[in-house]
Amino acid sequence: DVYKRQVTTRSVTASGSRIYDGTTTVNGTDLTTINNLAGTDTLSLTGSGTTTANVGNSKSVTLGTLALASGSGNASNYALSSATVDITQRPLDLGASRIYDGTTTISGSDFSTFSNIVSGQTLSVTGSGTVSSANVGTGKNVTSVNLALANGSGSASNYSINSLIAEITGKPVTISGSRL
Repeated sequence: DVYKRQVTTRSVTASGSRIYDGTTTVNGTDLTTINNLAGTDTLSLTGSGTTTANVGNSKSVTLGTLALASGSGNASNYALSSATVDITQRPLDLGASRIYDGTTTISGSDFSTFSNIVSGQTLSVTGSGTVSSANVGTGKNVTSVNLALANGSGSASNYSINSLIAEITGKPVTISGSRL
């Protein structure tokens, strides 16, 4: 008896992560793990898929144009069945500026520079922090006592605070007098 065996493609899943960027796009390069490969085969992914934009874990990806690409394994032996992605918070560097007032307190409202924020989005800062010296100066590290990001046109939950820097500028004074 002759037995015939049909060889079918092996189903694989993909997963990976990327930092929040305000888009729904998931690129093949974001999906770095391909599960259920045979032996020591390796594959990669090209193209892109979509998911919801906000931060979250194991988010389902609509496959779109995602396609398997050959590595040490032949991509035609495999079929991509599903993909998931973790979208992590985008780290922000925050800058504050205020006029000298004799205190070491930096208020959330003093923060006006948000480096690394997604273009077109805004956030604000609530609470307060401290600097080590009340004197005029730049590049002062702010210790976050109770500072928090607050929603603007962007959602604060999609971001994390990476660094807090303050500038304290000189207080303008008015001098008046009279002369005989």
